Amino acid sequence: MKVLPRFIFACLLAALAGPALSAKLPLSERVLLQTQMQSFVEQSLVDGKYLHIDPARGKVVALTPMEAHPMIMKMGDYFILCAQFQNTDGDEVNIDFYFARQGDSFVVFDTLVERHDVIERLSKTMTVERVR
Repeated sequence: MKVLPRFIFACLLAALAGPALSAKLPLSERVLLQTQMQSFVEQSLVDGKYLHIDPARGKVVALTPMEAHPMIMKMGDYFILCAQFQNTDGDEVNIDFYFARQGDSFVVFDTLVERHDVIERLSKTMTVERVR
């Protein structure tokens, strides 16, 4: 199975993971968020790679999409989803995608590469909660 179809499959599985319905987010919206993340990643690929500027190394890093994580976090009216990518050295790289509701859909308004510490910090202050 090619990497991108595997990533798409992982997005759909992630949307279906956990309880069928959540008091906070219906399954249909969970699926829509995962689908929007997949679409965003697909539209952002350059020759099958998600390009990211690594400010510490001062260069562009090419990342291969691997799988979506099933957890969805909620921050007020916004949502955070995470996906795993792989760099050219074979190391895992996590990207957090921040979504805002727009009409009947969701749009990505920010991405943080290898900055999961932001969610952890927000979780400690109760600003971010897990959607179940």
